[in-house]
Amino acid sequence: MKVKYLIPILLIMLVFGFTFVGCFSIGSPTPTSIVESIFANYIDVKYIVTGNNSIMDTNPPKVSVTYSNSQGGTEQISDIEITKKAKDLKGFNEIEDPIIKSDAVNAIIIVQYAMFPIGEFLYISAQNQNDFGNTTVIIMVNNKIWKSSSANGGYSIAEASGYYGESK
Repeated sequence: MKVKYLIPILLIMLVFGFTFVGCFSIGSPTPTSIVESIFANYIDVKYIVTGNNSIMDTNPPKVSVTYSNSQGGTEQISDIEITKKAKDLKGFNEIEDPIIKSDAVNAIIIVQYAMFPIGEFLYISAQNQNDFGNTTVIIMVNNKIWKSSSANGGYSIAEASGYYGESK
């Protein structure tokens, strides 16, 4: 390669190199910090319902559920049969309660949001659709129990709600 071509190429590389490095100098946002700041405004939310019937009833617990979604609306699902054992539910090892982890209690993840906006209202309620039994609702935020509530008896309602954090 001739020297007359090499010098302009090196100058161009030098100018673009300093420009690129200058973009990431002290005080300037890095791509990582930009992504972190975007995700800092969101939380991971799981709405979970557990239930059990009386010892005499071998049918799985049945509930009707109402919950707030990530767009600020409300959704409802009726007559959900809770068929999976709570102790077998993935990600449920956070719960310390031995009663919930017993073979008598079933659980279901109603919905999971990977990017629920911080500061939005979180709400879940579940009504027992059986003549007997217990129902518990759990709101997990970032894989930790944030709120929970229980109700005992036929057609009773458990609910948990609140605002999590402030928007940044």
